[in-house]
Amino acid sequence: MNCENCLNDTYSSCKSGFPKITSAFFILTNQCLLACRYCFVNQNIERMSYQTALDATNFLIENSKETGYTPNITFFGGEPLLEWDSVIVPLTKYIRNEYKQQFDLSITSNCILMTEDKLRFMKENNIGLLFSIDGDKETQDFNRPFHSGKGSFDILKDKIPMILKYYPNMTFRATIHRPTAKNTFHNMRFAIEQGYNNMFFIPNVFDEWAEEDKDILKQQLALFGDYFIKNARNGKILHLNNLDKIFPKIQEINNAYKKNLDRPLLTHKCGLGTGSGASIAPNGKIYACQEMVTNDDVFLIGDIYKGEDIEKRKKLAAMFNSQKVYGLNDCKDCKFDKICDGACVANNYLWSKDLNRIPDMYCYWQQILLDEAIRICNILGNEKNEVFKNTYFKSNKRKLVK
Repeated sequence: MNCENCLNDTYSSCKSGFPKITSAFFILTNQCLLACRYCFVNQNIERMSYQTALDATNFLIENSKETGYTPNITFFGGEPLLEWDSVIVPLTKYIRNEYKQQFDLSITSNCILMTEDKLRFMKENNIGLLFSIDGDKETQDFNRPFHSGKGSFDILKDKIPMILKYYPNMTFRATIHRPTAKNTFHNMRFAIEQGYNNMFFIPNVFDEWAEEDKDILKQQLALFGDYFIKNARNGKILHLNNLDKIFPKIQEINNAYKKNLDRPLLTHKCGLGTGSGASIAPNGKIYACQEMVTNDDVFLIGDIYKGEDIEKRKKLAAMFNSQKVYGLNDCKDCKFDKICDGACVANNYLWSKDLNRIPDMYCYWQQILLDEAIRICNILGNEKNEVFKNTYFKSNKRKLVK
């Protein structure tokens, strides 16, 4: 179902309506074994029963029959592995043994409770995995301790090679917390040395980042840039997903400024409730984003028993306008201005109560990533580095942002 012609500010002209929800984060529990210093979840005793999970699954299946989309569940929390025996295993067996049609499954976990038996079950049933870890012992223990204050690294260190044995292409997903930002490059090296082929690092935008903290992060990124260049000269590309996504944007930015394009008007965006994805709370309520299930009913867009509330979806969507989004220094001198997509609307709202106000630290992170990408391109481009060219620019000749 296509809604591309809807106007972002009203959605009143949309004749086809919103796409049915066929992909969802299942918030199995709001509880967690860890007390991460930046966690967005209000930990409470809510848990999703198997019956609610089954009803939610059938809700997705029925919607998928109408749309033709493959249904998708990401088991989320809190810590979803707390509900391994009560929900994940029986629901997976229902989907694989009774539904028997294509159905994508994945888990986002801190892996404290991960075992090899669980990994075998996940691989046998084609369940994807995202393992959240912030770095080596100093960083992990500080950022992601247990509720007692004890560090979590020692429990995880021997699980990392076991997890990578089953998921060799898994991304190292890390949050950069301001007090441990000085370790960012070290943690990137740690990930590479553990055997990760992909990394994704994102700063916690809700921290209070002083200018000196930002400078430290910029220096850490430059250290990675130097290491990236060194490896490229030796024929190896290191994949920091944040940079991988930035390289193609160089051409987009050049084109936008060359043609004096206006910022695009986006109608379907993650977290707005305008697409086919959402999140389902333990009680069956549907939210537009998994980060908002325990935070604000502004993102509440229905429930699995009564269905999606079109008026609430319209109301939420009308709160966002990609052409009016603004961020650090009111976007002055920001190279991304003409192609900005508005960032994460949930984080925007949590930071400012405004879907159109991007957190300053998100803007800063994107800007220094772009600057580093340009520096890397200039150096390796001038050296005519073939492995770099063939990885990122094989099909297009891209000019650099000046």
